[in-house]
Amino acid sequence: MTRVEDLTGDYCYYGHEFNVRSYRRAADGIPFVDVRALGTPTLVSVRATPEQIAFRYTGSDGTEREQVFKIVAGKALWREHALVVKSSQGVAISSSTMTDFVVKSSQGVVISSSGGPETDYSGGSRESRLFKLADGRLVMSDSVSRKGYSESPGGGNGTFYENRDSVAVILDPATGGCDAETTNRPLQPWFGTGPDLREAACAAQFEEQLAAILVEEGETPRSAATLAAETLESLHEGLGNRFFSVSSESGARFSFEVRKKGSGGVLRVNTIEKMPAPAWNWNWSLTIPKRPLPSCTCND
Repeated sequence: MTRVEDLTGDYCYYGHEFNVRSYRRAADGIPFVDVRALGTPTLVSVRATPEQIAFRYTGSDGTEREQVFKIVAGKALWREHALVVKSSQGVAISSSTMTDFVVKSSQGVVISSSGGPETDYSGGSRESRLFKLADGRLVMSDSVSRKGYSESPGGGNGTFYENRDSVAVILDPATGGCDAETTNRPLQPWFGTGPDLREAACAAQFEEQLAAILVEEGETPRSAATLAAETLESLHEGLGNRFFSVSSESGARFSFEVRKKGSGGVLRVNTIEKMPAPAWNWNWSLTIPKRPLPSCTCND
């Protein structure tokens, strides 16, 4: 494919779990089309010229829509068989000071700690691409690369770091319409941290085990079931959910973590704050409430 016009074609979007592959980045920032507005399933008709890329599709509200990406206005260039938008995020310097804090354990031990100033120097770049694979699939990607240097509190040697967050929307060619059943369609690989809640078996087990822990910690079965269902619904698919918190009507706040264990994972409590106590109640290793998640694919 040597011309931008070759992007023209009809493609299918079946939903986030089938067409979006993400690693610590949401598809919201892709500049070419508003992925959040796409219906599921929907036919996406792309008409490309050297001046613009037009997307026609059925929106999530059932209405017919058209979005146009202007190539010059969007600062895009046709480069290496792809339409590319690049930008620099500049250099940022941030500084913060760690303050004293108090942690109260379940055994009544009080631990205090404080730290000095911490300074972070960082810079980065962003690149978005629109291209077609040899098998006819259309890909829209968006990635951010960051490099920096962090000075640790209290002096000593600092740390250099580099990371990259990326997301890709992969649209299948519409060979026979886009109304096919998704039952046997494979999910995109899971790169997010925590459990893959897109899998029905994992989601059901996660909800059940979360409710069981809440009951164990004094919540009523009814309240625990409601909190577990609401938490499952609120967790963002695709970006990761290793750490999350739950607040109950009783005034308690629970901080949770999901870690990979074997081929599955384990759900555990990190901290519990019960009002009106002003300090954190910490559950040590011998008393940490936790439940296995053998049905879940998990990443740390």
